[in-house]
Amino acid sequence: MTESDVVCFIYSELRRGLRRPRKAVSKAASGEEVLDESKHQVLTLPLHSELSFRMWGRSGYVDICIFDPSDVEFWVPVTKYDREDGWVPVTNWNWEPCDSIGIEVKFNRWITKKRQVYGDTNRERKTGDWRRFEKSLIEDLRKLRSYQRGWLIFVDQRNLFGSRRDWKEFAQKLIKLSGYGSAKRTLNAYYLSPRFKTALPFR
Repeated sequence: MTESDVVCFIYSELRRGLRRPRKAVSKAASGEEVLDESKHQVLTLPLHSELSFRMWGRSGYVDICIFDPSDVEFWVPVTKYDREDGWVPVTNWNWEPCDSIGIEVKFNRWITKKRQVYGDTNRERKTGDWRRFEKSLIEDLRKLRSYQRGWLIFVDQRNLFGSRRDWKEFAQKLIKLSGYGSAKRTLNAYYLSPRFKTALPFR
């Protein structure tokens, strides 16, 4: 199993409940809303994968994004295409993470331990792999701050947390480092591993 497998499974499960495309807002190049929607109607699914947005001057995206298509604006030319063929070309579209749900999946298959003893001092420190993994989790949490509601799903095949308390303490620390602050009420973070028979929340 890989992280892509988990993302595809979640996407397919969500897709079952979101089968029908819904109407989005169509706008002309001038920025005015297109009135003749029978000829310029744009439909889209509420579910998308790796949908990018501008974040702190660069592109950012999460694994899965859910939004209400009626909150999305599609830009269409109103004169430079053949209306008879039934297709409406889209030149650009606008959407806002703050109106959306973002889902980020993190998968651990290769990190077998969080800490190890270094040198002759017998001092225990975090492994380099685990430090880098923690950093990537913090980056994912920072991305999710931009969303109306964020979901972090941490799948750990190595059972690195032995109890609910260990996971909660770890998650709370990362949430604090990511700068969520009081906005953490909009976040859902879950830990899944073979050790436990249910997903563990951070709350």
